[in-house]
Amino acid sequence: MKPRWFIILCLLSWAILSTPGYAASVYVIDIRNAIGKGLKEYITRGIELSEEKGADTIVFDINTPGGALDATLDILNVIHSTDIPTIAFVNSNAYSAGAIIALACDQIVMHPEGGVMGDAAPVSIAGEEAPEKAISGVRGKIRSTAESHGRNPDIAAAMVDKTIVLTSINGEIRALTPSEYE
Repeated sequence: MKPRWFIILCLLSWAILSTPGYAASVYVIDIRNAIGKGLKEYITRGIELSEEKGADTIVFDINTPGGALDATLDILNVIHSTDIPTIAFVNSNAYSAGAIIALACDQIVMHPEGGVMGDAAPVSIAGEEAPEKAISGVRGKIRSTAESHGRNPDIAAAMVDKTIVLTSINGEIRALTPSEYE
């Protein structure tokens, strides 16, 4: 059974998108477990089906520890290819690849009882830190994804690069290098 807040989210989406005499449809795509190539195919089929059925909104119900970077970048392209508004419902955890996918959606809704997203630094299969070249590429992708949706790119970049220090300057969150922060 879906959590109460998820049902409320769907009902709110329906209410916002409804016009008199018209019932909006919401298509839900679950993102669970580790993200891999199979998930890209599942999301592609889900988006195609929602387009065929004329869905008004796609909700990605996310609870994942993350996964493969190549699959994540493919998923971003699939999400960006649809004209249907997308909502990421962070239904507990959207770590690593899950955070990147959430940032690709038009809206992000966090579960009110502890939805968490972040820690998107690329790592090897053995769990070791990736080299700067890989971090740089992912940092650029996540910054541009955040910017394209009107989100703070510094916060997104800090999810990827542990050397970035976030600080609030005059109420605005900005990224600094460690030396700038000192």
